[in-house]
Amino acid sequence: SRTASVSKAIAGVLAMRMFSKHPSLDPDDPARDHLAILPAHHTYTVGQALTNRSCIDHYPDGFTATNQTHYDTALDVVEDFMDQPLVCAPGAYKYSTHAYTVFAAVLEQLEGKSADRIALDELSTPFGLKTLRTENLAGDLADVATQYRTSDDEHSGDDTSNKWLGGGFVSSARDLTRFGAGIVDGTILTEDQREFMWTPPAGGSG
Repeated sequence: SRTASVSKAIAGVLAMRMFSKHPSLDPDDPARDHLAILPAHHTYTVGQALTNRSCIDHYPDGFTATNQTHYDTALDVVEDFMDQPLVCAPGAYKYSTHAYTVFAAVLEQLEGKSADRIALDELSTPFGLKTLRTENLAGDLADVATQYRTSDDEHSGDDTSNKWLGGGFVSSARDLTRFGAGIVDGTILTEDQREFMWTPPAGGSG
């Protein structure tokens, strides 16, 4: 089933592993240091993009929760909204799905492949989490749930490629439970990584 915005928590775990893998990537770095295409008004840090403090709009103009436009990379998505203004001053709390898309594009620049494949290679495959992957990579899995509309008609689904790390994952309940257990027991994250991830940002809630 879709994990919806639980995808953001999955992305947070991916971020911890990528910070360790890439010493050149730091949460305090300006996002533009790693994503040069961003216009000058994108003054938030990588960490602020991951903690809902970038002030990127939750769904920028032209984007909805029922998107049907397919994107091959997170960078393609960012290019479609990056000229829009931020909705507050970076550092203020603003829940944002597409802030995670910016982080996904940063990872693509570092890894040289699309964010969906990064998640598959860094989380799903190494830890045997067969069903925990972005929705576009789950089409061949027999246990993907069929979606229905409120009218009881079968729904062919939305294209979540615009928000892989912010809302585009699927998982079985079993694999999501195994994922959580792997975080707690030190298999997926170290104790230091867990403590860093679970420490609230200074200066606000959320």
